[in-house]
Amino acid sequence: MSLSIGSVAPIKTEKETEVLRDGSLKLALVEWNDGPGRIWGLKAVWNDDAWNNFQGLEKELFDGAFISDQPGPFKRLGAFCVLVQYFPFFDLQKHDGSPLDDPARSEVLWLPRIAVWSLSHEASVLRLNDSPLPFTPGFPSAHMLVDFIGYLRNLKNSAIKNPDSILKKDLLAERAITVGIILEGATYASISPSDLLLKFTHNSAKCRTAFNGEQKADLDTQDPDYA
Repeated sequence: MSLSIGSVAPIKTEKETEVLRDGSLKLALVEWNDGPGRIWGLKAVWNDDAWNNFQGLEKELFDGAFISDQPGPFKRLGAFCVLVQYFPFFDLQKHDGSPLDDPARSEVLWLPRIAVWSLSHEASVLRLNDSPLPFTPGFPSAHMLVDFIGYLRNLKNSAIKNPDSILKKDLLAERAITVGIILEGATYASISPSDLLLKFTHNSAKCRTAFNGEQKADLDTQDPDYA
């Protein structure tokens, strides 16, 4: 599945970003409830307290100790997908508002699906070098999309078996980075080669200013076009 290319109006302040992000993710849940949720008899209900906790955990991940305090868009998307599995910002219930018969099983099935559904909404407010992303996350095939959802589900199942693992920031960071790399590769592969893509991937000079010495060395030993 390849998602459409799009952009949003420039964002000037961090507060504006937060407001737009809240609205975008709330819209994602509304659309999910009206679409797949209605079909399957489920509803995802926004939870303000859970959302505040979610944002706090993001800040802890992006404190510079395990992930850069200036994370790129795909690291943010990776963290978003991982944190939804462990600390969702919404409550699942039946579409009529009644409790689920098996909440644990429902979360294993549906948290990965809702995370992927929400990716384009989350990406719509992300920035790269003060500009909107020129495309939204996508997958080059239905097979990869399914495998990706399955991978997120494995993360959820692993947390059920080892609940203390989700409290380990180094492990959360590792998973966020891994999922971000998968999403980045999938997105590039879902877009046919174009001047837009080449400009995005090779115009990385500003990104280098945020790299530490080790990261710059990593980059310099790879594609010389990025040097």
